[in-house]
Parts: sequence; C-alpha cells; structure tokens
Amino acid sequence: ARARELEGEVARLRGELSIARGHLEKERGDAMEAEGRLRAASDRAEDLMREADARDEQVAHLKTRLASMERVADAQGQGADTFEEVLAEEMAAMREAYEQKLASLKQRLESEQLTFARERREGREAYDKELKALRRRVDILTSKAGHLVDPADLQTPAATPR
Repeated sequence: ARARELEGEVARLRGELSIARGHLEKERGDAMEAEGRLRAASDRAEDLMREADARDEQVAHLKTRLASMERVADAQGQGADTFEEVLAEEMAAMREAYEQKLASLKQRLESEQLTFARERREGREAYDKELKALRRRVDILTSKAGHLVDPADLQTPAATPR
C-alpha cells in the first residue's frame, strides 16, 4: 500500500515537473518570438535610417542645384520672374516640404526605436522572472520526489541565449 502511495506521489510529481517544463518551454518560445519581432523592428529602423540618409543626400543635391540656379538668376539681373526664378522658388518650396517630411520620419524612427527597446527590456524582464520561478518550481518538485525520480527526468533543456 505504501509502495502504491509512493508510486502515485512520484507520478503526480512527474506530472507537475512535466507541466513546469511545458511552461518553461512556452516562455522560451515567447521570448524567441519577441526577439524575432525585435529583429524585424530593428531591420525596419535600419531601413528607415538608410532611407533618411538617401533623402539627406537628395536634399544636399537639391541645395546645390538651387544655389546654382540662384547664381544664374542673379547674373541675369532683377526684373520679371524668369523661368529660372520660378524654378528656384519651386525648388525651395519642394526642399522645405521635403525637409519637414524628413524631420517627421526621423522623429517617428526615434520613437519606434525607444518603443522597441522598452518592449524588449520588459519582455526580457518578464522572461527572466518566469524562468526563475519555473526553475524554483522544478527544484521544489525534484526535492519532493527525492530518490524516487529517475535522474534522466531531471535533465533541463539548455537556457536560450540572450
């Protein structure tokens, strides 16, 4: 009777250990999923930075062209609006609108980077906390099972890399 009782206790503890391991694996999966989202967000941020750099180069090129057009307009003298003057005004307006858009994109990028960094930190903290709790639970279950548990059952999977 005592043997059956102990076997039942071992079976129950093995079940609890299995459940704890399942929770641990789920947390690892969640952490890996969060890391994947973070990588995707980081890639998007890098793409936006490359786009911003390309736009900076385009703005610099437009400034050079505008300066050249202004020199031509000055050389032709003052007077009625010439094609070059109109074009220079249009280029200046386009440049100003583009610089505003670029500033807006840069601000959005910085905001997204801060958001993703915060989410990653919070996810990592939650993962570490849950992992610690699950390991404590596994240790408790292992100590309760004592000599009745097969040592192979006590093998825990390797921790996921940070």
